[in-house]
Amino acid sequence: MSAGADGPVRVLIVDDHPAVRASLRSFLEAHGEVVVAEAGDLREAVAAALAERPDVVLMDVRLPDGSGVEAARRIRAAGSDARVLMLTVLGDEEALLAALLAGAAGYIVKQVAPGHLIRWIHAAARGERMLDARALVEVLRRWGRGERNGARAALSAREGRLLRLLAEGRTDPEIARDLGVEADEVDRLVRGLCAKLGVGGPPGSGPRAGAVRGPRRPRSPGASA
Repeated sequence: MSAGADGPVRVLIVDDHPAVRASLRSFLEAHGEVVVAEAGDLREAVAAALAERPDVVLMDVRLPDGSGVEAARRIRAAGSDARVLMLTVLGDEEALLAALLAGAAGYIVKQVAPGHLIRWIHAAARGERMLDARALVEVLRRWGRGERNGARAALSAREGRLLRLLAEGRTDPEIARDLGVEADEVDRLVRGLCAKLGVGGPPGSGPRAGAVRGPRRPRSPGASA
């Protein structure tokens, strides 16, 4: 698998609406990208990611048989190094947090300007992470204090710290050192955090995306994964 700074990126499109997939395919191909496959649900997404080895997966966060978050986890747990960009609607705080907790490369609102979509796909293929800092800070503030409508209990200081470390893209060993726990304890803490926030699927639903991967480093033009 390879993606250069200016070369075509191999993309897997995951959305349960055929019209959305067709529109994205037409747009991406018109801009020189290569759409290697499409998928309409979680099962198809995982199978296509492993069979086609895309550079980037455009993943709808809500799928008919599960969530894009769980699909991302399964893809990463199976050994794929595809970068997942979550597709969501404007103002979907749960989707933003889900993308964060899944270790996704970023999230993209479906109302994004076309030019931005191309730039973000290439940035993701290079190993960069795109999370809107201002939106993330506000979401962390509201969820961390239990201010969200119907929110669970406010996060503890440790849980708030864990959430911020995840937002910074820290690896599990880095998180473990910061929190003073064993590395294999981090996944349990993250699953507990997901349950408390009500995002990302139930605890124990599968390995967390990015739980064992190393630090994110931009790939050089033409570098192979």
